[in-house]
Amino acid sequence: IYGEIPSDLILQLHNLEKIQLCCMNQTKLYGTIPHDIDRLPKLQVLSFGQNYDIKGDLSLNVRNLRKLWFLDLEYGKLNSGEMWYFSNMSQLTFIHLTNCGLRGTIPNDFGKTNPKVFDLRLYGNRLQGEIKNCFDGFQKITQLILGSNKLNGSLPATLNKLQTLQVLDLSNNNFTSFTANLSFNSQLQILYLDRNVHLKIDGNALLKALQPCFHSLRMLVANNCGLKGELSYSLFNFHQVMYIDLSYNNLTGRVPKNEAFNMVYLFYLTLASNNFTGELPMSFFSPLKSLTYFDVRQNRFLKSQHTFPNTNMMVTYSVKIQRDTYSCPTIHLSNSGGRVEMDPGYYDHSLCFCNKGYYGYHKFCKPCMQGGSCEMEASMVNKTQASSLTNHEIKMNMDKGYWPCCGDFDNVTKLVKCSQQEMFDDEICNPSENCKCWLQLVNGHHLKTTCNSSCVCRHGNMGRFCSQCIDDYYKKGSLCVRCPEFREHFPVILLLSFLAYFFMSISLMISLRRRGKRVIIVLLFAFAVALIVLHAKSIIPGWFFILIFAVWIVGLSDAGRNLKSFWSIAVFFFQSLGVMLSDAKIWPTKIVLLKYQITNAFNFEFSELTCSFSSAKRPEVSFAVILLLPIAGITLIWLFHGFGKLCCGRNRNISSHRCKRWSLQILLFVYFPVTAKTFDAIFSCEHREGLSYLKCAPWLDCNGTSHNWLLILGYASLVVFVIGIPLFIFAPLLYKYLNSEGQTISEEIDNWMKPLYDEFKPPFRRYFRLVFLTRRLLLAFGVLATFYET
Repeated sequence: IYGEIPSDLILQLHNLEKIQLCCMNQTKLYGTIPHDIDRLPKLQVLSFGQNYDIKGDLSLNVRNLRKLWFLDLEYGKLNSGEMWYFSNMSQLTFIHLTNCGLRGTIPNDFGKTNPKVFDLRLYGNRLQGEIKNCFDGFQKITQLILGSNKLNGSLPATLNKLQTLQVLDLSNNNFTSFTANLSFNSQLQILYLDRNVHLKIDGNALLKALQPCFHSLRMLVANNCGLKGELSYSLFNFHQVMYIDLSYNNLTGRVPKNEAFNMVYLFYLTLASNNFTGELPMSFFSPLKSLTYFDVRQNRFLKSQHTFPNTNMMVTYSVKIQRDTYSCPTIHLSNSGGRVEMDPGYYDHSLCFCNKGYYGYHKFCKPCMQGGSCEMEASMVNKTQASSLTNHEIKMNMDKGYWPCCGDFDNVTKLVKCSQQEMFDDEICNPSENCKCWLQLVNGHHLKTTCNSSCVCRHGNMGRFCSQCIDDYYKKGSLCVRCPEFREHFPVILLLSFLAYFFMSISLMISLRRRGKRVIIVLLFAFAVALIVLHAKSIIPGWFFILIFAVWIVGLSDAGRNLKSFWSIAVFFFQSLGVMLSDAKIWPTKIVLLKYQITNAFNFEFSELTCSFSSAKRPEVSFAVILLLPIAGITLIWLFHGFGKLCCGRNRNISSHRCKRWSLQILLFVYFPVTAKTFDAIFSCEHREGLSYLKCAPWLDCNGTSHNWLLILGYASLVVFVIGIPLFIFAPLLYKYLNSEGQTISEEIDNWMKPLYDEFKPPFRRYFRLVFLTRRLLLAFGVLATFYET
């Protein structure tokens, strides 16, 4: 049947006894209940229930159906209707009026006027008021469903007169208390008291009221109904009970013991969201043979005080309780296999472990930092017994090339990549890739990350980004290398080396006036080879080798005319070799170390000086030494010239023109390395990952004394050397002593000014040197902007 209710047709059937059109919702039966339904005086069954499209008003004429014993209007959308409409219908046995829009109160004599009611369902209406004696008079009532209304007041003692009542639903109303001496009848099987948020009664008062039905009660739902106080052992008096829900109340005290009674049918028990204390007693579980679900979550004072799990419980890791940062195993009952829902806090999270991508232990877990990996141990996967899983801690493994920041590895907040450049395989930070960090709880509430300091840096390195060398080590690129063992014989070897260099220099100066230059060049090369061997055998220190090597280069450039281009081109090639080989990852370690050796010699990197003088570890001292080198070299040349003039007069071997030429060669030789160091000093600070440090000495902060001295020396070098020498020395000399065709005004001037223009063609000699120096200045600045080698 579908469509509108055929009211006219129905009303023509005067002898009609049953109208049973319920459950037609799928066929869309709609319309209204006939207004003059009382024209059917013999009607016994009126059933339009579960037709959700039946609307309209319920006519008062329905009360004239005196023979009606079955009334079903469930889920009809009635605009009007109250319980007093049915007061005089004494034959009514089944009244199904669930969710049909009834309003008003229940008549106080409803039970007396309808004594034959067997099943009364009033769930989900808008009934209000008290129910004091409303049901007094029911003789056969088995189901009384009053849930989800607005009934209030106290639950009356007259409820115990309903001796045949089996199902009582008082849920989701506004009841406030039990009247004195209230007790439920002995036949009651199901009681719903849940969601009576204004009901304030003692838990034991409820159990006392239920004592008459301890043999019959099957189901007790009393969650969120204001229960308070402790529960006595009488909870376990109900032998037939199968389902108990006492959650979301304010029950306190210990969970009662279950030693005297055996609740063999109980399969569902929840005591969640209360304030129980202590621990679950051992005797609580053993009698519960059928329990499949037990919930004690959100009882913050419920704590295990002994070994957990005990013999009554078992742990399963195959199914886990997921939290945001950690997971915990599921707990099951040993005797029934039932699921136990409990907060991990009950066992102090001792069985929990961090989720994938987190590190820590128990519930204390933090996200894995960038630059680290947090993997669960294989022993934690697919474990079924807690006894086989003893270690729940997950440590964070640092990736190669990362450094833990900050707090001396004791309060690490992030992992920072040591170098922004691609380095070769022998990384200085975490070279073993086996450095681990772990989480610690401090003062019971503060979490901090601690890392193993023994493996953070390559042996010999230390400090921020592992950029500093320990004692007896010096920097070679990014690596710290052990200082050579030359200290015991250092003064003697230094003196002998210096004397050898001195006599070789004298021989060079004497030979320049004769024709045997080739022999001298061979001797100079042999001397260079000897220096390299002495340095390789750690007989002379590296910084002394660099000084002698630099003087040898300057002297060699003046040994023959055909070597002029070597001095101008090859020297700058080796000075910029570090930039050309900046992508060090593609080069083997030996090649990279050789590159450091070459570039150090041509760029005056006196890193090995720290082996002899500890103060050289400070960047401002190292920069000051480089600035003093050209000044010291030029000063020694002119002192030597003055000494020769005093001693030998006109027979001196070193003329002033040669001293001028050597001075120019020194200035040209050191221009690029000094310029690069000047820009490094001026722009010495680097800001990365919230850190501010010196690029040339990352272990030092930018707000220290070293930074201030670097700025002072850097700006002084910029004004005096980088800008002053080309503009105020080279430019005036070129424009004063060279004409527009690139020719000098005299042969004497040409003899000492050749280093400035000799390799250029005459038309370009006046300005090409300045162009080349500008190019070197820009390259030095570009190196600062794009590449820095720690």
